[in-house]
Amino acid sequence: MGVRIAFYETTDGKSLLENFNRTFSEFKDWILEENKKPINDYKERIISKEIQSFLEQSGDNINVKNTSQELLDELTNEYLLTFCDYGKGKLNIKLIGPLISRHKYDTSFNIIKETNDKKLIEFWNFLKVGRSLKDDKEFTKMESDLIGFWKKNEMDYIRQKIKSIDVDDIGIECISDVLAEIDEKTELIFNIEL
Repeated sequence: MGVRIAFYETTDGKSLLENFNRTFSEFKDWILEENKKPINDYKERIISKEIQSFLEQSGDNINVKNTSQELLDELTNEYLLTFCDYGKGKLNIKLIGPLISRHKYDTSFNIIKETNDKKLIEFWNFLKVGRSLKDDKEFTKMESDLIGFWKKNEMDYIRQKIKSIDVDDIGIECISDVLAEIDEKTELIFNIEL
């Protein structure tokens, strides 16, 4: 199937950041414990030494504003794709919508660009570059996947604008389906596989 874009919603209707903050202590304890197993058995790590050191020195809460964007983005990646995917946090996040190859969105980026709608282009671009929990900046490029999200007002804007696009495109159709499925939720989270 190749590299894909996967979509998620939180099960409690709150944002990824709210869930991350609410379950940070549980995430921290779980991932530090899980990280010990591969190191002991295979001499490999789940998390980097930098993340391990940060978590070992952290309390039960995280101060997002005082955490570097690169570190926060790596933590976000581990939170969503490790803790919430197959760890104790899997009850916090639900996979939704179609799961299609990333290249199927290539045409949609050109179609959206041709609208000349700066807001729509900016929001759609998050499907390429991800989005950090730190000040909504572009997600830090790393070897692992990119994480991004659209807020409720952005989903409403996208939903409204793509209704008027009269082009048959699988990427735009996929987003329409996902936005219909997520309905009035606070946030749509996505994982852009690299």
